[in-house]
Amino acid sequence: MVTNYRKSLSYTSFGGSCPRLDNPYFWNDLSRWSVGLTWYPNYSAEVGDSRFRWGVPGWVSDIYCFWHRGRYGWCYRDTWSLDYYLNKVLAGSLEHLAQHGHGVPAVFPEGAAPMDEQHSDVDARFKLWHAKLLEWAKAFSEDPSDVEIFDSMDGYKAHHAEEERRREALHKALKEIEPWFEALWD
Repeated sequence: MVTNYRKSLSYTSFGGSCPRLDNPYFWNDLSRWSVGLTWYPNYSAEVGDSRFRWGVPGWVSDIYCFWHRGRYGWCYRDTWSLDYYLNKVLAGSLEHLAQHGHGVPAVFPEGAAPMDEQHSDVDARFKLWHAKLLEWAKAFSEDPSDVEIFDSMDGYKAHHAEEERRREALHKALKEIEPWFEALWD
């Protein structure tokens, strides 16, 4: 069974607006990304600031973030919603570890002695470890902020129930992974 819990990280800051030629926010996004000029289409004359603002072009920021992620594993944009970023990274890396791991912790499942007769079947322990890694990867891949159930007629009950289910699965995975944190290696 092939799973895919990996979610790609955004490498560009361009593309937040609807790409229609009659959309001023699209042109603002394009201007900010290409030359660093931000303008405000719905500018109010009562505001004392300028309608235009110069800054670092978006593509320069994108190159810096790409380098920073490669060097340190994160960039300043990732901290806007660090939990969302970590969920993406953990989901993909736990899935990869489950599919490419070569071992199992000596005392897995918890409390088992390494040479205990009950847990001496290494293949069974490996399958259990593999299943647990995939379970954790699934929990991290289902971010509570990604729920797309639109049931406004019902007061968003299904939406909130799904958010709560995902949140509980995430906290359960965090609690379960903690004792094995140092065993997460290939």
